Amino acid sequence: MIVKHIGNPKSQSSKASRIGSLLDYIAADGHEAAEKTEHIAACGNFLSDSTQGRRAEMIALAEGATRSKDPVDHWLLSWKEGEQPTYGQCREAVDLLKKHLDMSGDHLAVYALHRNTDNYHLHIVLNRVHPETLRLSDKGWCIDRAHKALAEIVQVQGWEAEQNARYGDDNVKLPVSSQAAHKANPGARARDYENATGEKSVERIAIEMAAPILREVRSWSEAHERLSRLGMRYEQKGSGALLWVGDTAVKASAIGREFSRKWMEERLGAFEADNRLFKGNPVKPEVEPLNQDTSPKLAGYRVALRQYCTEKYAAQTAQRTAHRTEREKQLQGFRAERTQLNIGAMWSGVALNVARSLLAAEQAKRRAALADRQKRQRDELRKQFGHRMTYEEFLKAQGEEQLVENWRYRRSALQAASIHGDGDAALSRRDIRDFTARVQFSAKERIAAIHYHANNAPGRVSFTDVGRRIDVWQQQDEAAVLAALQLGAQKWGVVTVTGSNEFKYLCANLAAQHGIRIGNPELKVQPQRADTPDTNAELTPTNAYSRHKADIQNRVAVRNACQLDWMIAVRMRVTGHDQRAIAQALELQAPQGRAAENRNWKNYADRTASAAFGPRGDREAARNWPRAAAWVLVEGCTKRRERAAQISRRQLIRL
Repeated sequence: MIVKHIGNPKSQSSKASRIGSLLDYIAADGHEAAEKTEHIAACGNFLSDSTQGRRAEMIALAEGATRSKDPVDHWLLSWKEGEQPTYGQCREAVDLLKKHLDMSGDHLAVYALHRNTDNYHLHIVLNRVHPETLRLSDKGWCIDRAHKALAEIVQVQGWEAEQNARYGDDNVKLPVSSQAAHKANPGARARDYENATGEKSVERIAIEMAAPILREVRSWSEAHERLSRLGMRYEQKGSGALLWVGDTAVKASAIGREFSRKWMEERLGAFEADNRLFKGNPVKPEVEPLNQDTSPKLAGYRVALRQYCTEKYAAQTAQRTAHRTEREKQLQGFRAERTQLNIGAMWSGVALNVARSLLAAEQAKRRAALADRQKRQRDELRKQFGHRMTYEEFLKAQGEEQLVENWRYRRSALQAASIHGDGDAALSRRDIRDFTARVQFSAKERIAAIHYHANNAPGRVSFTDVGRRIDVWQQQDEAAVLAALQLGAQKWGVVTVTGSNEFKYLCANLAAQHGIRIGNPELKVQPQRADTPDTNAELTPTNAYSRHKADIQNRVAVRNACQLDWMIAVRMRVTGHDQRAIAQALELQAPQGRAAENRNWKNYADRTASAAFGPRGDREAARNWPRAAAWVLVEGCTKRRERAAQISRRQLIRL
């Protein structure tokens, strides 16, 4: 689950225009209304229950904050594939976000749940003006507080956290991974550009190419010379500095705080401009693909994009010229009509004033009619060309579904998983059978971490001991997880497991088999029973769903029913059930005892089954193949199901 603050793309627009366009967008007004918005609601001290009344209240309250140009925030909460929030969970998520942003329950908010992508996402339009005091809440470092809200939403509602979550349970700030060093990343706008075009942004190019140079140089002359070879230059701008990449400027601090003018001058002395006679012409950096898997298609996308921009620019230019000509012609006609009143002294005195007033009113009507007609024509042209095609849309139009998934999930990785305990915070070396320890020392010659790797894979860290926590990197490798549990049990006696439900489930099984005590209250660690498969029982998807549900609940207390359905869907895929069978089982079994959720259960079942066979399902299924045989026994089925699982596995490997 992720959270994002969406900035105002039109900072010069009025408050009424800003709020109106936002509310129209989240309500999908005029844009596939039946397909996009599944649920829209509001919270806060609204006086009206109607849509138009709430819009008027939001605008009136924003207008009351005369010292703020933009007192309305636009937030986005997005769930992972297969996760489908209820309407009640949406309201709870909005309330938690408002709480962490220091806005009381009285602050006005309108939110809408959208389903037009593979991920359910919630748009929230939040008015920062208090409806009673008219005071504006402090924005501050709002994104950090939003991450705290996200951590609480994940904890309370039972969703799966992201791998690089900033905060964990109880809003405890998570440490940076010992395997991933901190590095600068492009800003939000640069990342949006990369997501849309598939190309590296100028900021990313500067981070990758200029940052190593600026970190190594020992003088300003050396910096200017080495940067010029790449078509870059470092220049003073006011009290700061700009890094030019070709003819595009980037703030020097955007590629790293250590490259700001202040910190560079502390290291290299007072800034010295590049005084060489020949500095070379700015070289525009070559286009670099952001993802090598889809790079062969980037040239075709650029050709299509260039053609689109050329055609749209030509059409808009022709339309602007025609509209300007119409306005000038109308203006000349107005002048001729006003001149006609004075010819021959037909009108004079009061009669002349009345005639001028009537003529002005008539001309104002014709001018307004022309403006409306031209606006409709501009809207029609904008609708004709639509929005600029993104790289993902281009790949989809080319029928490259696999490249689309490779592009969309290019940064996907496993969720961080850890094993915690109390006591023995000081690190000491411990050996585990089949694993070798490598001690990492800090700058003060103290033990900073102990990395453990399997003897047959010395270059791959399986888990890391950092004192009160053991970070498990190979969380699908049963041997690595078991070794980490054994280490934790040796250190603390009782261990606490954090991570995804799948990781907790694996730890619960391994702990039950090897007598390791787990302190998680939600994990019901019980010895596994070798139940004899009932070969006479009818093998149906419905029966499989019920048996998997009972098996999971016997070991893990899954708080979120949607997460439980997701785990069952992945299991059923691994054991050979097809997408239609899984959807049918979910549609029949999932609603039992959940009438209060008020869902469209057919849509819910179809989306969950589709996600189980989507990119996220591919990754989960591939990681869980070692457990296919055990899950086949859970279903109590015959060799026919095992054969189907083998066939499904071979198909996935070929993909």
